[in-house]
Amino acid sequence: MNPYFIKFEKPKEELYLTISCLVKSEDKRLISSRDRIIKLLENKLSVINLDGENYKDYEKVVAKYKEDRLHFSLMNLLTYEINENFDFETLREGLEVNDFFIKAKEKGKEIMSKIKIKNEGEIKNIYFPQAIENSIAYNVYLNDEDTSFIKSFNYYRTGIKEIDNNSNKIKIHGDNFAINIVRFINNDNKDYYLKIDLYKEIEKINFDLRKKPIKVTFDLELVVSNPYLSNNNIFIK
Repeated sequence: MNPYFIKFEKPKEELYLTISCLVKSEDKRLISSRDRIIKLLENKLSVINLDGENYKDYEKVVAKYKEDRLHFSLMNLLTYEINENFDFETLREGLEVNDFFIKAKEKGKEIMSKIKIKNEGEIKNIYFPQAIENSIAYNVYLNDEDTSFIKSFNYYRTGIKEIDNNSNKIKIHGDNFAINIVRFINNDNKDYYLKIDLYKEIEKINFDLRKKPIKVTFDLELVVSNPYLSNNNIFIK
């Protein structure tokens, strides 16, 4: 049994400028392992593919990432709150001609040009917390030589400070990164928790992944997105 309930999150009204890695694999387990967990949840709640802001149409929903939006984030460069006077697309259109945002995009491109990695990794497990809060995620591990850029991260931190002094928003996690595969979303005003036994299935999946990790490749991209990377036209060129 789960030692704790699953906690659902209230979605943030925010727009992000992020350096992200969109993940691909020829191994069908990338999707089938996630769907084994989804199968246990379908009898409890609605399950949807994340698409735009369709998650707002439900009081409580289990949302899964579409195959072409599975990703992990290297750096969150900027965060904008979306107030009641704007929706996501309106804010984005305004930012596209904003000098500050344009400067941030150029700095992001500069940083990306200095990140030298092989764009390969392995999924070795599903993150196994004592409590599931908001999401279930794969852990993807990069090769040791691919994480050398993290050791010299002071350069990137300095570069970000030129854009935004809130450099604590940058997310670098060592040699493994989280690929969210399922999000638990609550649009109600009250806290919501779900009690369901997922841990046995996660243990079975992790046993399989320890024996044979899922090999993945990824493309490094500068993206503008909502909290779930489910909006249209995410790529910035």
